[in-house]
Amino acid sequence: MAPLSLKWPLPAMNRPGRDAAVMLALLAGNLLLLAPHLATDLTPQAWNNDYILAAMSRILWEQPGSWNPLWYGGTPSGYAYPPLFHALVWAVPAGSLGRAYHVISGLAYALVPATLYWMGLQLFRSRLAA
Repeated sequence: MAPLSLKWPLPAMNRPGRDAAVMLALLAGNLLLLAPHLATDLTPQAWNNDYILAAMSRILWEQPGSWNPLWYGGTPSGYAYPPLFHALVWAVPAGSLGRAYHVISGLAYALVPATLYWMGLQLFRSRLAA
């Protein structure tokens, strides 16, 4: 048997185009699955948390970096939820706050499998394991 090669990264991993194609295919497939979610506005279900997050986006937009009186008797708005999500919701020209919320959350959901594939490649150095 030939001795093991300790080169890092392994020679078989030197095809970034193939990995990018797999990640794009994962992203495109997930966007197709999430298409109804991306086009949805706020729904009338009372159990849905969309209203809470949309209201937080509105509070952070109208009073950036302010005190949020609705959380635990008051808390700085940046501590309630990470402000980047709410800033992205307001940056998307989707026509309504509910639709912008669903576009950003849907894109985040769609990126998860592609990101996990990339992490698997980095951790295991094997496409099969990834």
